[in-house]
Amino acid sequence: MSEKNNLDFVYKEEILKRSINPGFSSELSKVDKFISGLNPFCGDEVKFHFNLSHNNITNIYLELEGCAIHKASSSLLAEVILNENINTIQKVCDEFISFFNTKNNSNQKFQNHKLQITNPIHSVKSNQIRIKCVLLSWNAIYNNLF
Repeated sequence: MSEKNNLDFVYKEEILKRSINPGFSSELSKVDKFISGLNPFCGDEVKFHFNLSHNNITNIYLELEGCAIHKASSSLLAEVILNENINTIQKVCDEFISFFNTKNNSNQKFQNHKLQITNPIHSVKSNQIRIKCVLLSWNAIYNNLF
């Protein structure tokens, strides 16, 4: 595989757009749940601040440092879990994480339809080094939401 083909994912418009403006930038006056994640090897860092109501995530404030892929993936994650019940989020994260941890490269049909919005970052799967960038936020939520 040529270097250009291996880096095509970096230039996808959606990744660039979300890395520049990931959204979820309004600070919360009260935080019900805080989750953070850090990759000390590259410096990618995420901080999720949540408002909860009846176990549903009603608002998210997102603080991000790091590469475009990490920022885009975190933004997509926030969009997927907004208004979701915390009891279903672990399963959603597990489904997404499993996709990146399997060797199968076929078109993924997710059980949770909200995961279809993550299509722009699926091509990152072809670059093993960058998978950690994609999964940092997903693993942080999966391991720390409860």
